[in-house]
Amino acid sequence: MVCTEEWSYGAGIATLVELRIVCPDCNAARHIGSAARRGTAAFVQAFDHLVRVNRISQEQAMRLVDGCMAEWRASSMREWRVTVADELVARYPALAILSKTLAPRPPA
Repeated sequence: MVCTEEWSYGAGIATLVELRIVCPDCNAARHIGSAARRGTAAFVQAFDHLVRVNRISQEQAMRLVDGCMAEWRASSMREWRVTVADELVARYPALAILSKTLAPRPPA
């Protein structure tokens, strides 16, 4: 199992709102760009899992992936102030150290 994050974005602020445990295949589908960087086999496995779990067609999945990648590229060019939701800090106080400003990433 893998711990993954849930984020909320708005007005230049990225807020960590939840931590979730997911299976490695779901994590790969959630981070399909990373799977693609690992190679064709990793991408195909993540893509097939996305299709199967969500019961969508390959065409629907490809539109979803394309849209998510476009959104990721655009948001990666911004500078974000990272915060952690108060409810999450209350459960995990060590997360308070995550509040900082991240520099924009170079285009992929």
